[in-house]
Amino acid sequence: MVAALLSAQTPPQPDTSYRNQLEQEIENYRALRQDRAKELADIEAELGTTAASLQKRITERNQVSQEIADLRKQREDLFESISKLQQEQQRTEERIATLQTNLESFKGRIQSLMVNLYRQRSNRFARTLSQAQSFHELRVKNYYLSLLTEQDAALVKELNDTLAELQEAQTMLVQQLEERRTKEAQLKANEVELEDAKNKLEGIIAELQATHEGQLAQKQALLREQNAIEASLTDLSDKYQAEIARLREEEEQLRRQAAQAFLDQRERQRLLQEADQARTRIENLTTPLQPLSSGFIFPISGAVLISDYGDNNASFVALRADVPNAAVRSMQDGVVVQVALISANDGYLVAVQHSQDLVTAYTNLRRPLVAIGNRVAQGQVVGYLGGSSLLPNDILKLWVRISRNGQTSYIDPGRILGF
Repeated sequence: MVAALLSAQTPPQPDTSYRNQLEQEIENYRALRQDRAKELADIEAELGTTAASLQKRITERNQVSQEIADLRKQREDLFESISKLQQEQQRTEERIATLQTNLESFKGRIQSLMVNLYRQRSNRFARTLSQAQSFHELRVKNYYLSLLTEQDAALVKELNDTLAELQEAQTMLVQQLEERRTKEAQLKANEVELEDAKNKLEGIIAELQATHEGQLAQKQALLREQNAIEASLTDLSDKYQAEIARLREEEEQLRRQAAQAFLDQRERQRLLQEADQARTRIENLTTPLQPLSSGFIFPISGAVLISDYGDNNASFVALRADVPNAAVRSMQDGVVVQVALISANDGYLVAVQHSQDLVTAYTNLRRPLVAIGNRVAQGQVVGYLGGSSLLPNDILKLWVRISRNGQTSYIDPGRILGF
């Protein structure tokens, strides 16, 4: 009975499972980093004197990879330009059709004018006008047009304006067609260059893969690139504060400019609107995040795990989508804290902060749809796969970063996704 009383008086112990889990994750990541550093040192030692020549080949591989990325961007720009020209061409053709319809309606009105002139003014001037066989012939008879009544002159002026507008639209259409043909020719040349660059890259990679040393050199490059990505994500705090400071300075400068008395109302309104937009981005970055309201979702459709956390000392997982160039979605509500082009080999990176200590990051993206400071909802598309020149366009690299007591660690995404 005494034991029961003592037990009843013992205060409940706090649940430390989450803290213990985080501490274990930090320790696991520290060990992973040490293993990676040792692996890099071992590779460097094994390559020995061949390292320099292999590094040249890796550099060449990266240059071709960058060339492919540049050509892809050029192709995207050309597609966008051609699409815009097609829309402009369609609007011009519709405008020409409307003008031609309007000209058809002039025929009856002009014929009535000719009859009236002949009946009411049976002189040589009226006969000259009434005998005109075309709109053009009527327009050039400027001397006779001066004899028309004010109402008749207004009709002919309307005709002149319509013909001039039609000629302008037809000239514009010719220019648009020529520009479109030029862009389409550039696109064909781009696709040839792109295919040549892809073949060259495949040749370099095949050559490197053909030898043990080449495989080691590629692995060395991959590990170094991973260190660079982790460093970029680890610097988020500094970049985060720098972005806030930049936005505050931008807002203040815009409001100072808007306060200048000599600005017209429209310009002042534009500056104030831009200042408000900067203020909104600041609020998005500084407003405390809400507690996580639900579980995390997979960032891509039909995700299949193809590379686990810790494989080859990697601090990410690789997931394959069920379609190429798949949409990448935010796994939880949050705010975008980083958007950066990592390299041609890795494509764009988007990092989303979901809580004070949790960030998810996605790489192998094309130009993202979001910017730093944007609030995103769970499931919102942040970009599309296919930004890397080396990775397939259905592969996503997913990182999960946690921060605790000033320490940053990368944990297994499978822990929050349940695989």
